[in-house]
Amino acid sequence: MSFDDRQVENSLKTLIDTIRNSEVYCNYRAAHQKVAEQPELLEQINNFRRKNFIMQQTLAGDELLERSDDLAREYAGFRENPLVDQYLSAELSFCRMKQGMDDLLLKELEFC
Repeated sequence: MSFDDRQVENSLKTLIDTIRNSEVYCNYRAAHQKVAEQPELLEQINNFRRKNFIMQQTLAGDELLERSDDLAREYAGFRENPLVDQYLSAELSFCRMKQGMDDLLLKELEFC
């Protein structure tokens, strides 16, 4: 990525370092490393995530709620695996942190 403003680029690098050192990101990376040691488990997690993503992007309202319940029942036993739960929880925390940063950045810069 190229920046015309060196100060913005330096600040971004500082932010990236700060994120990499955050508890949320460190928890996510540690959970990811544990899961990556089990390729079959990682594939199952990715299938779950893919189904969930497609469902959230294509459905709305009552149909989304109904299908969400179906997916939760389908994967209930899978989610009981502590490693799976730890990974998905850590990933969700990291995604929420990033979404919060994105929202604040757009709000503060009054970008509509």
